[in-house]
Amino acid sequence: MATYVNDLRLKEIATGDEDGIWGVSTNTNLSLIADAFSYGTEQLAANADETFTMADGTADGVRSIYLKFTSAVSLTATRTVTLGPNTISKLWIIENATTGSQSIIIAQGSGATITIATGTKAMIVTDGAGAGAAVALAGPSISTLTGTLPVANGGTGQSSNFTQYGVVYAPTTTTLGNTGAGTTTTVLHGNVGGAPTYAAVALAADVSGTLPVANGGTSLTTLTANNVILGNGASAPTFVAPSTSGNVLTSNGTTWSSTAPATSGTVTSVAATMPAFLSVAGSPITTSGTLAVTLSGTALPVTSGGIGATTLTANYALLGNGASAPQMIAPGAIGNVLTSDGTTWASSASLAGGTVTSVAATVPAFLSVAGSPITAAGTLAITLSGTALPAVNGGTGITSTGSSGNILTSNGTTWTSSAPATGYSTILVTVSGQYYLDGTLQQVALLTPSVTYRFDQSAASNAGHPLRLSITSDGTHSGGVEFTTGVTVVGTPGSAGAYTQVTLEQDAPVQLYYYCSVHPAMGAGVNGPVTVARGGTSRATLTANYALLGNGTSALQMIAPSTSGNVLTSNGTTWASTAPAASGISAGLSIALAMVMGF
Repeated sequence: MATYVNDLRLKEIATGDEDGIWGVSTNTNLSLIADAFSYGTEQLAANADETFTMADGTADGVRSIYLKFTSAVSLTATRTVTLGPNTISKLWIIENATTGSQSIIIAQGSGATITIATGTKAMIVTDGAGAGAAVALAGPSISTLTGTLPVANGGTGQSSNFTQYGVVYAPTTTTLGNTGAGTTTTVLHGNVGGAPTYAAVALAADVSGTLPVANGGTSLTTLTANNVILGNGASAPTFVAPSTSGNVLTSNGTTWSSTAPATSGTVTSVAATMPAFLSVAGSPITTSGTLAVTLSGTALPVTSGGIGATTLTANYALLGNGASAPQMIAPGAIGNVLTSDGTTWASSASLAGGTVTSVAATVPAFLSVAGSPITAAGTLAITLSGTALPAVNGGTGITSTGSSGNILTSNGTTWTSSAPATGYSTILVTVSGQYYLDGTLQQVALLTPSVTYRFDQSAASNAGHPLRLSITSDGTHSGGVEFTTGVTVVGTPGSAGAYTQVTLEQDAPVQLYYYCSVHPAMGAGVNGPVTVARGGTSRATLTANYALLGNGTSALQMIAPSTSGNVLTSNGTTWASTAPAASGISAGLSIALAMVMGF
């Protein structure tokens, strides 16, 4: 018979057992061995101590080397977790992930235990000594580490955080420190006798050598006083000394030098050139003389502001001719005029009198003309044609006004006569616990049949409160159904453009109610009685011949006439229908006189 007495509770096959199937058991054992090196979880089922026993030859979380304990409920006190069987000697890494912020005690028998704080882990080992089995730490737990990790052990030796953006340095061979943070205008300076520090760059103390020309410097450590500096490519610049007093910098086309300024000289030749309409004499002058500039006889070109001609025929008209010399038109015969042919001008005889042989007339479509053309004598008769004057000419474009009450409507181009559009009345709906109609809490909505009303629910307070109608007060919240005849719902309450539109038919129910389809007790009546607070009676009907009594803001009370001859009698608080007091004729006369005289 197989046994399970090893520390992983693996199945140990007895000699000669499981002929032909021992491989199945062996494979199971190999899987369980792998589980023993894996991650597992177990859960405390209740707020109490609990024992977790490694199963024989079956996979479970207890066998895992890393075992995480959780709890189904929050723990209210430290709980003992016993690992069984007590004969197992094994290494575990235990994590306390229970809720309730309580420690757990790991035990195996009556021997030593290990306490693991909430949220921490510990490596433990059980000795498997049976009833007296003990648990011991196999390494430090997170909860037992204190102090700082020294540099010698791979730590920093610091018990507080480093300064952000500071630089870590070693003040001694066994400790670390860190500097403060630098700025954009400082650099880190070393210090052989202390901590490094951030400071601005000191050119004298921190910089050595000369700044090359290639880096924006001069490649020189000194500049000769009062010398002019000349660029020299990537090499150090050259200098030009002032030299003799009064010298100037003079270019030879390649570089500069200090030279005496030029004082005087001799003009050896002066010549002059002129445009074609001028001529020059005496050029060149080689010793002395005068340059004589005169008109050459050539015309000043049109492009230079002239006319490009040297003579103009007397009394001729000039016509522009582009960049060429102007054209000239002779006067022609006496009485001629300059006449345009649409392209140029010509001298031609002026138009004199003549005979009209035919006069015709054309008119727009809204007019008509008779008697056109006239070839001898006659009258052009212009009348209205019956066609409408177009809108673009200031008319309406129509010849009939249509039905009574029609209006002219423009489409941007023409007018049409049509019945006025059916409008609607807007009732503004807001919500603050209940519906407000036009600012009044649970106002009775008075709707006239065949007239369109729009309950505007675009205000943000309407969100989540769709307004509906019903013949039952509070609608579906009181067992009623939604009234939909002539009702149109558009949009989402609380959003722009949301409304419930109502057009009641002539035979619509006299009494309707508006309500919120989501929340009860938000609405009021439609076409119901006007409340006393609004100047009404709060009653839909008044019983014929009944007397009415005020009742605060509640519906009026009604008193039946009761027995013939009764009178309304006060009891000091209210009125009632009672038989008159039988006190004789004098009382009756007094009452009659009071009624006649008014007192």
